[in-house]
Amino acid sequence: MDDCALQYYVLSNLGYSVDRVNLIYINKNYIREDELNLDELFIVDDITQQVASKQRQVEQNLIDFEQILALEEEPNIDIGKQCHHPYKCDAYTYCWDKQRNLCHHENIFNIARLDQDKKFSLYKQNIINFSDIKDLSIFNVQQQIQIKACLNQEIIINKDKIKAFFSDVKLSYVSFGL
Repeated sequence: MDDCALQYYVLSNLGYSVDRVNLIYINKNYIREDELNLDELFIVDDITQQVASKQRQVEQNLIDFEQILALEEEPNIDIGKQCHHPYKCDAYTYCWDKQRNLCHHENIFNIARLDQDKKFSLYKQNIINFSDIKDLSIFNVQQQIQIKACLNQEIIINKDKIKAFFSDVKLSYVSFGL
């Protein structure tokens, strides 16, 4: 909806008359019969009123952005969920890699299947690198294996699980006689 409000603002300020703003998406309950019915496949929501009501906020955001850009020094804003939501920030590489060196080193943000809230909670406690972790019990078994393997610089291979997996896989091949 915010994207629609911005698009509406841009078009309106370029002199175009925007009569309606529709949000069109696929009807997940649609079941195709013989013929494709586009009227049932797509849902069309008229969001003109909601978009029009956000125009003052769009203007205020632009004023705020201009003030930030006019500053002599960059704003002191720490990394957080805003770096990914609603979209990945254009300054991501600068903040995460150049300023904090988080992109090319093993750290809590690289732990598989670790909830984002937990990652930022650890970050705020200054637990960033694997070497900063004092209590592995807060992680599940797979995460503990990942952390230990990185800290000890070892490769961990569970040969029994691999054998069990392949014992259930039926391999077949085709031989062509030429």
